[in-house]
Amino acid sequence: MTSVGHVLDRLDDYIDGELSPAVMRLVGTHLSSCDSCAAEYRDARRTVETVRRRLRRVAVPPGLRATLHAVFRELSSSDLH
Repeated sequence: MTSVGHVLDRLDDYIDGELSPAVMRLVGTHLSSCDSCAAEYRDARRTVETVRRRLRRVAVPPGLRATLHAVFRELSSSDLH
């Protein structure tokens, strides 16, 4: 799990806290000892933080949220199999 490739493949999930606690610890341990992965992590984290900051500034058009919820309800209730 702690090879460079495995860690880099999981950086997005690590940043979002979506890994299991055990895998979060493994990735964190690897990042503390691998300068190249730590640099990739810092760059990815900065990118994610920038995108999140900018997305907060975008106003959702009136009615869009309700429309999306209706579409999702319709999709989830239809038999897609």
